[in-house]
Amino acid sequence: MNAAQRKMLGIVVDVLDFELNHLTDGLLLSQECDRLVERRPILGRVLIIGGAAVIAGHLANVIPERYDVMAQRFWQRTKEKQSPTQRGK
Repeated sequence: MNAAQRKMLGIVVDVLDFELNHLTDGLLLSQECDRLVERRPILGRVLIIGGAAVIAGHLANVIPERYDVMAQRFWQRTKEKQSPTQRGK
């Protein structure tokens, strides 16, 4: 299992653990989303659906690279690591 696979498994385990530990105290992730939508109905839904769409689109690799904010940051960091530093100028 590589690092990315371990991280994905860790995220799933962490979310399941959190949800199972908060079944009765009103702190489920979906309940917090409900509270957000109650406070700000339009903005809350935009954030929830938009955030999920960005992450799912990135993971499914269906967003063109120029629009994929997550991939842009990755490639920017990769290019910065490859380019020589110009210290002292």
